[in-house]
Amino acid sequence: MPHVVLAELFEVDRSTVSAAIRQVRPLLAARGFRRARPVGPAAEDAGGRLRLCRGGGR
Repeated sequence: MPHVVLAELFEVDRSTVSAAIRQVRPLLAARGFRRARPVGPAAEDAGGRLRLCRGGGR
């Protein structure tokens, strides 16, 4: 789910959501949980923002 959507749902700033995710990801990874790769025409850019892929998932 995009950070901006989570921020709206919890009535906080997007940077708060991003910071929380940065803190939680290593904890989950240490316990064997991996981040799922997006399936279909959507993917995240380096900043974690959702973007649509054009033609063949590029």
